[in-house]
Amino acid sequence: NTRPRTRGVLSLRVWVTSCALLLTAVVVSATGVLVQTSLQLREAQTRLGHLYEARASSAQTVTLFVDEETGLRGYLLTGEPALLQPYARAAASLPGTTAAMRAQFRWVGVPSTWAPRVAARHARWVAYAQAQIALVRSGHLDQARTVAATAHGKALFDGIRASNAHAQE
Repeated sequence: NTRPRTRGVLSLRVWVTSCALLLTAVVVSATGVLVQTSLQLREAQTRLGHLYEARASSAQTVTLFVDEETGLRGYLLTGEPALLQPYARAAASLPGTTAAMRAQFRWVGVPSTWAPRVAARHARWVAYAQAQIALVRSGHLDQARTVAATAHGKALFDGIRASNAHAQE
């Protein structure tokens, strides 16, 4: 019985090789899961960054809307053209700011109906504002200051605020 026992050694080799292969498969699978999770995390961070940018653009847009309203109210109260400067500055800045905001909200998935709704409400308010400015410039400050005209302007502006607040939810 000088013959070596190869059956036990062979079984041990097969067992060790099988365990090594199984361990390799587990490590490769875990690496795949980690890479996938890392990619998902990076995408979520990018999306969150866009969301913060979209909210900042939204806040900037609302600030510009308020600047327009402030300038108009100052002008309607006094008839002083210099008080229209906030209105004019905001009106000049709004196209770029609103375009950036729309693109950022689109990227994060805000419904596409939101931006046109705010734009339409803002356009109605701007038409009101321009009519009021025209009244004052033509010497009819008293007509621009009526309670009805002021209430109408407030209702239009409240519509802008309501539409924008909806996007913030």
